[in-house]
Amino acid sequence: MNKFNKKTAVLLLFSLAFAGNLSGALQTVADWDFTNPNILKNKYVLKLQGKSTANKTGLLIPGGNQKEKAGAVTVKNYPDLSPNDNFTATVNFILSSKNTWKQSFHILLDSKYIPAPNAKQTANHCGFMLYLRHKDKNIFIPTAAFGYKTKSFTVTGKPVTVAFDKPQKLQMVYDGKGNVNFVFNGKAAGAGKVQPGRFTPATLALHFGARAGADHWPLGGSLLRVTLQRNIPKKPTVPAPKKPLPPGAVAASWNLTTPAVLKGKYPLKLRGTSKITANGLTVMNANPKTPGGAAVIKNNPIFTPPKAFEVNADIILDAKFKRFKNREMLFDSKYIPNPTEEQAKYHKGFMFYLTALPKNKFSLGAAFGFGTHSAHVESTPVAIPYGKAVSVSIKFTADGKVIFSLNRKAFCTRNIPKGSVVHSDLAPVLGDRYAKLYYPLGGSLKKIEIKIAK
Repeated sequence: MNKFNKKTAVLLLFSLAFAGNLSGALQTVADWDFTNPNILKNKYVLKLQGKSTANKTGLLIPGGNQKEKAGAVTVKNYPDLSPNDNFTATVNFILSSKNTWKQSFHILLDSKYIPAPNAKQTANHCGFMLYLRHKDKNIFIPTAAFGYKTKSFTVTGKPVTVAFDKPQKLQMVYDGKGNVNFVFNGKAAGAGKVQPGRFTPATLALHFGARAGADHWPLGGSLLRVTLQRNIPKKPTVPAPKKPLPPGAVAASWNLTTPAVLKGKYPLKLRGTSKITANGLTVMNANPKTPGGAAVIKNNPIFTPPKAFEVNADIILDAKFKRFKNREMLFDSKYIPNPTEEQAKYHKGFMFYLTALPKNKFSLGAAFGFGTHSAHVESTPVAIPYGKAVSVSIKFTADGKVIFSLNRKAFCTRNIPKGSVVHSDLAPVLGDRYAKLYYPLGGSLKKIEIKIAK
């Protein structure tokens, strides 16, 4: 590919990307190739005006006499040519160096007639215009105007340098939401805002290279090609519904015996003096006013299977830990077991914990939030040896049961109201309470997993 073709390809890609900034695909509404000898017999039939001619070099539109009709016009007002929700107008043209450039405006397209009508010209608050305003020598400003039934808006781009007697390309992108962008020869050429919403469809036929009445402001050059395209929004991609996990499937799991868990599928952040050791997440904080454990960095609905689930925690309790005669938390996304009326936002999520009892016994405890109310239950006492890895579990069923297990053997069942647990707004904390007075585990949490239950 030679240098010229490479540059042309780059400009074309940039232009298409810019013009397609409305998410979706561009659909051609109308396309006029004025170098085609049969252009007047286009789907949208045209007729020439004044001294304008059409041949293989394009639609020639003499400039200089703004009082004389020029260019071409559709033989009637075709509604399709007012794609008023969002569209891209692309005009390939040549400005002639033979013009004296005494006129201020050079029309490319017009179905509006007056850019900014006054109160007595209300019929012209419809349709659109695209034209160039002459600033100085070969400097022009892309300009567009739109009518909204009772008022009109004009928007201007940035000054551009036009190379006379050479093909030029101007695109105007109107998104129907108040945004107008100009692209000149593949480069952004300014933008502006108009009234959001659809403009009023034109009542006049579409004019090419000259204004739709009175002073005609002829282009003074040639039109090579004009294309109108609508942006067809992409249909939203609806993700296929996820198949629910079957009973026994692991919804979420943390292996806390390796530092890799901190950057795992559900990353964690250590709190206080807690750390990851070979025995797991070690939580030995002796101050109930200082947080410990590990916080899950990002919340996820998978942490709260609503119908039926079980939570298994492998732990090692430390006999040297000075227990507070209080709860020792394993998992907490609920924060308050039994919220008051003023704490209604905590009727969500669940917590799983131990309560120390005399003679090295513990009860397992759990609380569940159902959106408008909560349920809080504890098991019968069970002996849990210090310094030895054990597994403690709870199983929640939507039919109103909580089953407590030690080393995978059920030893206690409690009844609670039937219902589904509501996912918490709080990301879970492992090995301690979410906030306020903290309930550290007093040992190590080796692994915790949430599984789907029957």
